[in-house]
Amino acid sequence: MDKVLQAIENFPVDNAEMLEQLQKELKKYQETILKNIQMVDSLIDSLDYNKHTLGILHLLSMKAVASTFDFEVFINQVTRLITHCSIRQIRVDPKKFRLLCFKFTEICRETKQSIRAIQPLRTAINKIGPSEHLTPQHAMFVQCCITAKCYKTALPILDRFSYQIDPDTTGLESVDTRLYFYYGGIVYLGMKQYTKALQFFEVVISAPAIVISAIMLEAYKKFVLVSLILKGEVANLPKYTNTSLVRLFKQLCPSYEEFSTSFQTRSVDDLHKVAENHAEGFIKDGNMGLVKQAIQALYRQNIQRLTKTYITLSLQNITEQVSLLNEQETERRVFKMIQNGDVFATINQKDGMVEFLEKPELYNNPSTLNYLDRQIHTGINLTKAISKIDEEISLDPKYLQKILQSERPGRWQGEGGGDDEMAMAMAMSLSAEKPGVGFKG
Repeated sequence: MDKVLQAIENFPVDNAEMLEQLQKELKKYQETILKNIQMVDSLIDSLDYNKHTLGILHLLSMKAVASTFDFEVFINQVTRLITHCSIRQIRVDPKKFRLLCFKFTEICRETKQSIRAIQPLRTAINKIGPSEHLTPQHAMFVQCCITAKCYKTALPILDRFSYQIDPDTTGLESVDTRLYFYYGGIVYLGMKQYTKALQFFEVVISAPAIVISAIMLEAYKKFVLVSLILKGEVANLPKYTNTSLVRLFKQLCPSYEEFSTSFQTRSVDDLHKVAENHAEGFIKDGNMGLVKQAIQALYRQNIQRLTKTYITLSLQNITEQVSLLNEQETERRVFKMIQNGDVFATINQKDGMVEFLEKPELYNNPSTLNYLDRQIHTGINLTKAISKIDEEISLDPKYLQKILQSERPGRWQGEGGGDDEMAMAMAMSLSAEKPGVGFKG
């Protein structure tokens, strides 16, 4: 272990080339570290978390693999590493950093201390990649917010538009992306932000895939229920969604399909029966709460439909048409819907009549203008981001080579060389005109 310590302490880390050499050197000592895992803590204590970040990362990663250590000491060590680490060094081996953060999250969850992981993981997100990058730590952070019941804490990260997928920089894997959007959907459900929850579950389902994963299946179940709550029907998935997988979803979730079909009949009694028949499965999936919310949503939607047919209606008629218990419950529900802005109406308690009104919003106030301004700026930023990615792809040598090779044989061939030489020459010349541009992942 003395050689390991000397390599970490004596290797200069002033530039990327030297860091890569240190990385190769440390990989040679992995077996040595595992055999002497009991000495790792003493080595770490003699090192500086900022100056020797890469070395400590390797030591802690081997410790995580060994899984024989004091949990409290490990949590403190990883927290200090994330807090004080060198950004340049941590990005040399993003996959090891992912592994370390995963083990850190797992231990905090198993010891019921998820709240301790929230701040370090938020710091890790900002250090491992630029702000627009999606990282493995995104999913871990949101998961800890859920288990610690700190849903609101996750919103600043979830609301931030992260669109860059770059495994080389962040160590991101496809499962990390699906977990992030799945956990994000759960957080938005907890915050009653159903529109955003639906969007996040949709991403999980529609992301490119050949086979169904457990995450996708669970996301589909919630997608169906949230769609019914929000829209009264199952929302259409994007056209690029794998249709064969959608058919499999429906086959694997018969109870949810039956619930959705019953919902379309607008019969509350029939919907209650379906919910009761499949209650065990809904409870096992952890979706019984959403099922109950969907039933309540049907009551609201049935009342809203009456506003399209009638100008005035008695509480008794509403009670009969919506299948409510009595007029008192009907009045309570209509009053709550008026408060929430679900319907626009007045209740005459003396006569027991409800008068439905037109929506009074004229969209001529400062809040509407502010909303439009935010949406315009979001659209502009999105356009810039798409243009940047398109430019990076169009100048990538590998992409250009593939495009040129797909042309008809002989089109680019001449006496002096073949397609490959021509493609690479053009690609390199284009890349040289715009330094630093290249598509990754």
